[in-house]
Amino acid sequence: KTPKRMTNREAIASEIEPYSLSDEAYETAFIKSTAHFDVTAGIDDEYNADMIQTIAYAGMICLAKLLTLSNENIGGVSQSYNPSKLIAVIKSLAASAGLSASLVLEDESEDYGVKAVQCW
Repeated sequence: KTPKRMTNREAIASEIEPYSLSDEAYETAFIKSTAHFDVTAGIDDEYNADMIQTIAYAGMICLAKLLTLSNENIGGVSQSYNPSKLIAVIKSLAASAGLSASLVLEDESEDYGVKAVQCW
């Protein structure tokens, strides 16, 4: 039996661990990222090496959403957010995929601002 392969959705979740967002957040980030890179793929398609930048950018979009929060409590599970650590994760994820963190951050200093993601 062939082992189950990771989907693009699961790859985004993996890239942003230990943080997590809703499936809808992953989907909107994935749509924005595929539009940015002009990639035709589905979020539940099998993840492969051709999707590295697309998945990394989707993860960066997800992480940037968390910069506006200090913490959240969903169904008894709470997460706390340290902006400088989130920025470090965004920068690391960007670098690992050959991208610039400036795709989602106004600048790459500790005085961050979140950019609106634009797709043309």
